[in-house]
Amino acid sequence: MTPVPPGDSNFGFELLFLHPIVAFDLRITLEQAGATVIGPALTVQQAETLSCEEHISVALMDVRLGDRDVFNVAAKLWDRGVPMVFHTGHGAAQALLARWPGSKVLTKPTRSDVLLSTIAGLFRKFGSLAPSPLPSTSSSSSP
Repeated sequence: MTPVPPGDSNFGFELLFLHPIVAFDLRITLEQAGATVIGPALTVQQAETLSCEEHISVALMDVRLGDRDVFNVAAKLWDRGVPMVFHTGHGAAQALLARWPGSKVLTKPTRSDVLLSTIAGLFRKFGSLAPSPLPSTSSSSSP
């Protein structure tokens, strides 16, 4: 099992998954590798709330939650500089990669070692993956 890099105790994954059993299994895998897991979010509304209230280092998400896609949530996370891994049986990999260059797409089912290796690759690419800043809740105006 590929561990998350040492010293990243604030490493937070956001799990966005429809199926609770898949989310639970991924949560266990990530926690055993040393990650702190935020979620899972099983609906787009839960995902939107978590993505606005939590410091997130990496988002691991399915493309669809219920009858809705996660693209608005992904766009918000992308704007904050949060690296993303789409773990899905929906959506074309090329379209996702074109929309979010640098993200990763894994097709279900994915072995745990492949998932963790992909995440380790994001560490190498993005450095320590410090948690992303929370979006501002107040608007400021210039004097």
